[in-house]
Amino acid sequence: DRVAVINHGRLEQFAPPNDVYDAPASLFVNRFVGTSNALRARLLAGGDAAMARVGDGPAWAVRSVGAGAAGSEVLLCVRPEHLRLADTGPGLAGTIELSLPLGPQIVHEVRLADGQELKVVESRSHGARLQPPGRAVTIALTEGAVPNAFPSPAQERAR
Repeated sequence: DRVAVINHGRLEQFAPPNDVYDAPASLFVNRFVGTSNALRARLLAGGDAAMARVGDGPAWAVRSVGAGAAGSEVLLCVRPEHLRLADTGPGLAGTIELSLPLGPQIVHEVRLADGQELKVVESRSHGARLQPPGRAVTIALTEGAVPNAFPSPAQERAR
């Protein structure tokens, strides 16, 4: 019913499995449970209406986990299945590095314009297709996805 995540003898989170995966209490828990893209971003607003931006991309609503005040550098952690290749609309500009079929899914490795790399996992049953390397793409959040924003490692060291 509940999962305890312990780091060097310290309880990081004790919650139902879905909460641990979707709403990790710390960057350690986020990295420990599942796969996640960690992107350098800037917090535009904090608190309950937190927003963050990766590079020149769109502002995304985020769940801020002690990430600080507006203007703070953060690590924006978003699960690969919470991203999609978008045909239109705002998103992150990138280039396909690799597109790999894995059973019912396609995994895309994308390099963003600022050099950061991320993975996007799409379902073939929802129309995902292999993409040629070098193809310019736009990355958007899936409906209802809310990335987690954590203090950047530089902020953590300064504390």
